[in-house]
Amino acid sequence: MKTQSAPQNLAVIVDRNGTYQSAVLAGVKDFLRTVGWSQTLFYGQELNFQSRAHSNASEIYSLINPKNHAGILFLAGTVGNNCSDPQLLEFLQGFQPLPVVSFGRKLPQIPSILTDTKHGMRELMEHLILDLGLKRFCFVRGRLNNPQSQERELTVRNSLAEHGLSLPEDFVLTGNFEAHTAQKVFLGFLGLHPNSLDCVICANDDMAQAVIKTLGEQGIRVPEDIAVTGFDDVSESQYTLPLLTTVRQPLFEQGVAAARILYNIVHGLPHETDLTGNSALVVRESCGAALSLQEQDFLLPKFAELPLRERDLYQQLVSSLNQSDLAFVRQMKNHFESDLRQNQELEVWYSILQTWRRQAALELSPENLAKFDATSSRIGGVLVKTMQTATRLVKAERQVHTTNNNQIAMSLSGHETLETLMQDLQTNLNGLGLNNYMVALYEEFGLRPSTNARVWIQKSSSNPDMGRTFKTLSLLPESMLELLSEGTCNVYPLCIHEEHYGYMMLNHPDQWGYDGERLAYLVAQGIHRVVKTQALKQYSERLEQQVRIRTEQIEQANLELKRSLLLDGLTGIYNRSAFDDYLHRMWQQHHKSQESLSLLMCDVDFFKKYNDRYGHLQGDHCLQVVAKAIAESAPRPNDFVARYGGEEFVVVLPETNAIGAMRVAERIQKQIAQLCLPHQGLERFDIVTLSIGIQTMIPSDQTSMQDLMQSSDMALYAAKQNRNQIVASRTWGVQTN
Repeated sequence: MKTQSAPQNLAVIVDRNGTYQSAVLAGVKDFLRTVGWSQTLFYGQELNFQSRAHSNASEIYSLINPKNHAGILFLAGTVGNNCSDPQLLEFLQGFQPLPVVSFGRKLPQIPSILTDTKHGMRELMEHLILDLGLKRFCFVRGRLNNPQSQERELTVRNSLAEHGLSLPEDFVLTGNFEAHTAQKVFLGFLGLHPNSLDCVICANDDMAQAVIKTLGEQGIRVPEDIAVTGFDDVSESQYTLPLLTTVRQPLFEQGVAAARILYNIVHGLPHETDLTGNSALVVRESCGAALSLQEQDFLLPKFAELPLRERDLYQQLVSSLNQSDLAFVRQMKNHFESDLRQNQELEVWYSILQTWRRQAALELSPENLAKFDATSSRIGGVLVKTMQTATRLVKAERQVHTTNNNQIAMSLSGHETLETLMQDLQTNLNGLGLNNYMVALYEEFGLRPSTNARVWIQKSSSNPDMGRTFKTLSLLPESMLELLSEGTCNVYPLCIHEEHYGYMMLNHPDQWGYDGERLAYLVAQGIHRVVKTQALKQYSERLEQQVRIRTEQIEQANLELKRSLLLDGLTGIYNRSAFDDYLHRMWQQHHKSQESLSLLMCDVDFFKKYNDRYGHLQGDHCLQVVAKAIAESAPRPNDFVARYGGEEFVVVLPETNAIGAMRVAERIQKQIAQLCLPHQGLERFDIVTLSIGIQTMIPSDQTSMQDLMQSSDMALYAAKQNRNQIVASRTWGVQTN
């Protein structure tokens, strides 16, 4: 049992910073703030995760040390997806004697925080079947072996059976809790089963939003044609249109409860052994339901149940009725903006304003009630504008973060030494508004964190521990342990594939908004490049020592060999071999980042006729000019242009959606047209033209690089039917956003 001298810091084992995890951790932080504790979040990966790119990330959990933390909150519901109970218990034994609370999954002899997801799902099904009279359903589940997804699916099936309805197996889709996967499988389902649905039930909100988007792209209205529901009630559900009917888990409240239980265990206070919260139906627009006035009134909170702040504001509003109401409206605008900054749900204000109106009807004269309604209407308008602003800010913020991540990725590429890489990284981190940060690299890189680590960069560059070595299990040098007492400290592994390089610790403001996991991946990628480059360089140096004679000749031969292997001898751009290698690497990277990858296949129209008319020497010149024009039309550092063979060229566009790919294709055709290369004797055109086929994909386990090439080639074939055309393939679900 811990004593009062235990560290006032809670360690959290978490797999990623998703919407589910964020809601839980917000509740944990809210409670810890009240008792003066801090938390350290260790972002690893699911245990036994079957992916080479992340297979070793969970080793970061081994840095949890009883000397630094008073207890552990274990998000077993997500981290333990691939493990049995005995496996998880064996994993947790390594952290003894720290007390542990399990979240999202019941573990034997460990206090567990659970959610009765069946309760909310049953409410949802009763609402859809009885209140709305819907009968034909499709269910988009999460991962096949995920207990939460299985429970939601079973509840749906049981509810349907109770009402004499069924769910055909081909009407159950596997979306893996991922928006892009759900969009792909649902698009395929629509092709096989058009006009066969009343409602799509999704196992989480991210997939529900993807389904709504897919339906809209097919000209199907929600909820007029098909109802859509989700699960989780993430913040985006409250700001997108239509507003999403969903099932809310009390994740924030349960996060508070989990932290409270651990706090009580540490201090020897009474505590719950297990705690289960009910999920609840949240009815919004996406299922087409409109509550009656009686139902709306029943759902409104009672005035006496409102928090003190809301009751005081009501009294201020009543007091201001005989004065200028603009001051109070401005005051409410400040409250809305404050709630927005603190990540509070603005939607709740709709109910509060209605509760105020009900109370005003009981207290005020008709004259003052009319004034009340006028002011309340202005407040409602301000609320709507604030929510619209929130939506725009979220979109703008995401764009800024994406741009910054891209800039950081480019900035960290091309370094030859860790010293220059870390200097560049420190410059980037200083511009991200962090409260504090530290990057430590292991003395030895390998499959597991090594015994010792070294501080490479820290926010205060004058820190005496900069460059010093310390024990990895300490997590921080002695003089930097105060970092663990500053609110929330996030620990990210710096690993690529199965190799650990170190870890990064970030302490940032509540509304920081950046993706720390993505940032850590970019840093690890930069380190990986430097390490591999240095390894190759050392290998080359050893070879040079063995072949001191003819060193210059060998180096020159190597340069010529690389050039001959990578460049096309006629056009000077990359060749087919270089293209195959680059596309393979881009496919792997985009499979990890889940960003769009576009491929353009280009073909010079009627090139055989051109050679027959002008001769092969002029034909070679034509190909050289065309190659240069294509290369100039794709100028970004990561854009890649190669000669595929004969008169065919390929363009690889990393991190580019279908819209961007189309713009590049149009730019290429414009460049070719401006060349005005004569091609006499053609029926439609008298200059050299180019046909282009486009395919855009987000790599997944269900697709391959060959699919990308084949579908773009088919699009090129379609383009060449009429010549000088651009055709974008619709196979595999083109990504337009």
